Amino acid sequence: MIDYSLIIPFFNEEKNIPLVLKKIKKIYKKSKNLEFILVNNGSNDKSEIIFKRDLNKKDKRIRYFKIKKNIGYGYGIKYGLKKSKGKYVGWTHSDMQTDPTDILKAIKLINLEKDKQIFVKGKRQERSFRQSFQTTAMEFFTYLILGYNLRDINAQPNIVTRQFYQKYLRRFAPNDLSFDLFTYYFNVKANYRVKKINVIFKSRKFGETKGGGEGGSILTKIKLIFVTLKCLFKIKFMSIN
Repeated sequence: MIDYSLIIPFFNEEKNIPLVLKKIKKIYKKSKNLEFILVNNGSNDKSEIIFKRDLNKKDKRIRYFKIKKNIGYGYGIKYGLKKSKGKYVGWTHSDMQTDPTDILKAIKLINLEKDKQIFVKGKRQERSFRQSFQTTAMEFFTYLILGYNLRDINAQPNIVTRQFYQKYLRRFAPNDLSFDLFTYYFNVKANYRVKKINVIFKSRKFGETKGGGEGGSILTKIKLIFVTLKCLFKIKFMSIN
C-alpha cells in the first residue's frame, strides 16, 4: 500500500500547471512512496491541453482526472480522495502561493511522530497585515459559533489519516470552499492531534484568486464569508457516528 496520496485540484490554473509538475519531479527525488492525484476541476481555460502536453503518462505515481463541470473546491478534492490509495491522504492548492514541496515537511513530521491519530496542516508565514486580519476575523467567528480555537483554517497542505477520510470526509464533507474548515473542526473534535508545519505564503504570479485570499475580488470575499458562516452553523449541529 502507498503511504501517502496528495490531491491537487486545478481550476483555471493553466500557467501554474508546468510549475506544479516541476515541483512534483523535485519531490520524487526525495520521497518515493507517495502518489499524486491531479484533478482538473472543471477548468474552462487551456488546462486540458497543457496536461496532455506535459504529463508523463508512463509515470504511474501521477494520476490525472478531469471533471467536466466545476461543482466546487471541496468536490474536486473529494473526487481525488476517492481515487487515492495512501495510508495518509492530503491536498494542497495549485496556485503556487504555497509550495507543493511542503508535503515533504508533513511526511517527515508524520514519520517522526508515528501517531495513528494525527492531522498535519500548514501554518502560513510572511503574510500581509490584510491577509492576517481576514484570517483572524474568520477565527473569531469560528470560536464564537463552534467553541474551538482553529488557527489559520485555510493554510495548506492538509494531511489526514485514511480512517478520518473514510469516517468524515467521504460522506459528510462539503463540496464548497468550507472543505478545509470542516476537516479542521472534525479532527479537533475527534481528538486527533493537530501538528503544524511552517509554510511560506507568496503572492500569486499567475491566475485569479478563487477564495478570499489577497488579490481576490470583493464579491469573492463576500461569498466566502457567507459560505463559511453557513458551514459553521451547519457543522455545529451535525452528528457523525
